Amino acid sequence: MSSKARDLLTDTKLKGKDAKPKEKGFYLADGDKLFLRVLPSGVRYWVFIYKDAARKNQNINLGNYPEISLADARAKADVYRTTLANKLDPKEEAAKRLAEQKRERERQAERERLEAAKLTMNQLFEEWDAHHGATLDPHWRAVRQSHWRVHLAPLFGSHKVASATRQQAMKLYDRMVKDGKEATARKVLSLLKQIMQWAVERDHAAPNHELLHANPPKPKRRVTDDQLPENFDIEAHLAKHGESVIGDDGEDDLAGRALQFGELVLLLSERLPAAAHLPGDQVAEWRHPHHPRAGHDHAERRHLPDHRLGCPGKGVHFSSPLRRVRMIKTDFY
Repeated sequence: MSSKARDLLTDTKLKGKDAKPKEKGFYLADGDKLFLRVLPSGVRYWVFIYKDAARKNQNINLGNYPEISLADARAKADVYRTTLANKLDPKEEAAKRLAEQKRERERQAERERLEAAKLTMNQLFEEWDAHHGATLDPHWRAVRQSHWRVHLAPLFGSHKVASATRQQAMKLYDRMVKDGKEATARKVLSLLKQIMQWAVERDHAAPNHELLHANPPKPKRRVTDDQLPENFDIEAHLAKHGESVIGDDGEDDLAGRALQFGELVLLLSERLPAAAHLPGDQVAEWRHPHHPRAGHDHAERRHLPDHRLGCPGKGVHFSSPLRRVRMIKTDFY
């Protein structure tokens, strides 16, 4: 049979017994490099088979039958035959076409993103609220709607998404802080960033939009008078919270039982070096809750941190890093 013979198949033949699956896969030739491949599983697909410049067979899958009809398969085969006639490799040209189609999709996505950037910030919020806001608890959705309406919409609600700036957002934050609304100001900036991240994920905003970097300063730690070391009242603290805040030996989430010694107050302030010495006048020891207690003989000892108080004249020694300490004359339980 000549390789140029064509149109050998018909729709009737494709529906007949000749095109039914067999124990082994086989090809039905339509002529001039176009074949229907029939697999034992019943899958049938069109394939264009040709020889490349190195005289090696190359296959191009044209799609499954009957989704791709006989006429459609012949039209696709004609394109590849024309490519061969122009002394070009059909597979390489197909790869080029796919790459160009991908680039065109990317260009179209960029055009759509730029078009979306023409949305105003108010329109963006409306989209965010309709899609994401609708999934929130009604109370918290109303809170976010209020934050936008009261604080953000007057600022740049009518501005285009692409023109909204970080500087605008930070000026709003500074003004709210000056008015004594720092907590609300932080929530407003957090909402703004959440909306912009949502917008970026949907190509409504550029991935590097500057509003994504509208971060509030780190909050300053404020120490109230009752938190100062000289104002700490251990008796009042225990009277209020009970001795359960100290705990017994073996309780993982609380301190071990303390032996009597001058009260030790640990403050959340600057760290001391690994070994710190302070004046002391009693001998005592505190161990990690998993440690065996002093005076008891345990067969298995675990290597866990301990904190020791030294004897008179040698001061107080901590064998692992602690925070600042203060000694006062009372018992600590």
